[in-house]
Amino acid sequence: MTTPRRSGRPDHGSGRWGGVGIFPGPHGDRGAAAVELAIVLPVLLMIIFGIIDFGRAYNQRLILTEAAREGARAEAVGANASQQVTNVVNNRFVPTVSVTPCPTGAAPTPPSATVNLTATFKPITPLGKTLSWNVMTARGVMTCVG
Repeated sequence: MTTPRRSGRPDHGSGRWGGVGIFPGPHGDRGAAAVELAIVLPVLLMIIFGIIDFGRAYNQRLILTEAAREGARAEAVGANASQQVTNVVNNRFVPTVSVTPCPTGAAPTPPSATVNLTATFKPITPLGKTLSWNVMTARGVMTCVG
């Protein structure tokens, strides 16, 4: 009986791919996962923090815009604009309210009531605290009724 021919390559260790070269084997890559995590984790956290703070800021912006629109509508029909703004905001944040009431007397153009709101956004993540988009404004304008 003849012995099978070997390919002439030396055996460099156990494991599926051998023990040297670009395929180091079962024990040659210890700690690689920790290094990869250390590289990827900060980027991943920045993305997650950005999504959280951007979502909260966008929500506050929508509420502020709605409150300005409702305040202008209330002022246009003769109701209390500041009270309507407070009802819409519902203690989520405290805006600064500036109201231009409907003018009395005849005007050449249709008169309108204007409500300007300013609020400060408070981020909750470390990434949001480094950005400078914390002051938000909104303006609501409605044509006065009677």
